[in-house]
Amino acid sequence: PPSSDGFTFKAVVNEYYSLPLAETRLANLKTYGRQVILYTSDSVIYKVAEPFTRPLTDTTKVLDSLNAYYGKGKAKIEL
Repeated sequence: PPSSDGFTFKAVVNEYYSLPLAETRLANLKTYGRQVILYTSDSVIYKVAEPFTRPLTDTTKVLDSLNAYYGKGKAKIEL
């Protein structure tokens, strides 16, 4: 839920159609100290994301940083 300091949003960094692949990627990112989560909204696409609580004006900065870190340019924001 929104707080006085910002909103909680997720930056999705990878999407998978296979749960084992998504779990492998999640475990790999956690070994690098990333605060990542795995979730699905439709039981078909599994999403690996990093949650943030920041003002909505920071979403562009978060996307730029994650795209530079992951090097794919495919990160997207979900509320």
